[in-house]
Amino acid sequence: MNIVALLHKSKVQVLLHLGICTFLMSLFCNIDSYLYMQIGQFDSAVFFMCGKSLMNGMIPYEDFTDSKGILLWLFYGIGYLIDHYSYVGIFWMMCGIVFITLCIAYRTSRLFLDRNASVLAALMTLIPLMYWNFYFETKSEHFCWPAVAWGIYVLMKALKGKDLKYVDYASIGASIVYCLFIKWSVAVMMLCFVVSLGWIAWQRKEMGQYFIGSLCGFIGAFLPFVIYFTICGNWRDMWQEYFVNTLTSVSKPLDGTLVDVFLGWKNLFTTKYFLYLLYTLPVLFLWKRDRWFTSSLLALCGLFFIALCVRAGDGVHYITIAGPFAIMTIVVVLQWLISLRISLRYLSLLFVVSAAYVIWGHIHYSNNFCAKNTAEFNRYMALSWAMSQVSEHPSVIILGMEPGLW
Repeated sequence: MNIVALLHKSKVQVLLHLGICTFLMSLFCNIDSYLYMQIGQFDSAVFFMCGKSLMNGMIPYEDFTDSKGILLWLFYGIGYLIDHYSYVGIFWMMCGIVFITLCIAYRTSRLFLDRNASVLAALMTLIPLMYWNFYFETKSEHFCWPAVAWGIYVLMKALKGKDLKYVDYASIGASIVYCLFIKWSVAVMMLCFVVSLGWIAWQRKEMGQYFIGSLCGFIGAFLPFVIYFTICGNWRDMWQEYFVNTLTSVSKPLDGTLVDVFLGWKNLFTTKYFLYLLYTLPVLFLWKRDRWFTSSLLALCGLFFIALCVRAGDGVHYITIAGPFAIMTIVVVLQWLISLRISLRYLSLLFVVSAAYVIWGHIHYSNNFCAKNTAEFNRYMALSWAMSQVSEHPSVIILGMEPGLW
């Protein structure tokens, strides 16, 4: 088959559309891209150093540690191998993560819409995922997007009455492990999909298939980590650093926790956090009276994610883990607009305008876009020059809220 014939295949065209738009949006909206000065990273700088340490033979949770999982460090380690001295490797990794998320969003859309409308729905998912108020630096939550999107797809597939096979249940079990070794709190959130699919399997009298599939997927995905940590002999260090110490660092007394929860939910209705309610609640338009609980499962899952990740103060990025839920809101809205006989050409124009607005926001509110003569950049270079006087191979990262030496 020649290349021209290949490009006319519908599946390849879909992938090209999603891939090109992912790259262009990421180029302008991701501060790890070639268009930014690579000096605005905070958490990502620590993740990068952990990835570098992993690739240089150090043992995780023993020679180095942070409050994240080894799989996240593996992603950053691959980014380090792509480019030792910048974050462009992470940029390419995130392009892949977002692309996979859009491909899954497309499959979800196809349960309700035709091919062209589904491509548009998947592309529109870029808007909530990359909106500048929440997407301002690559975070661990963003690497979990494909798993969340897949959970939504499998659940919607079940709610549409499609047959679920062992592989569907196994994929959810594997997704739990995937998130567990990136950020374990996201794995806890993912349990809502396990419970929801269990409810549907019970109704369908498929509990055996559900248990066997989910368990096989979980064990199969978990086994490589068992082998790795057993060879390294650092199970105890991993448990202590990743789970115990991380949980301790975020724990508060009961009164402080209650205040935090109250203020967090207040923010859902008084700040731009409200957007995430809009990403989940419109799916209730799919609610059916004769299946009142089952048909509300996806909305309940979305609210479960929001309830566990909403924060009262800093950390607005935590809620971005719920971003993939926006695909169903987009589907519901597109179905309504298409029923009004509005052409996909006009709806595509709406996407272009929305994407341009998001790109403008990233450029407007960034101090590092294609510019060197900024106070932050000059401060960074002065620090780098100072290090060069005392070290043969200096490197600088941003640690916390101040420039840090590493």
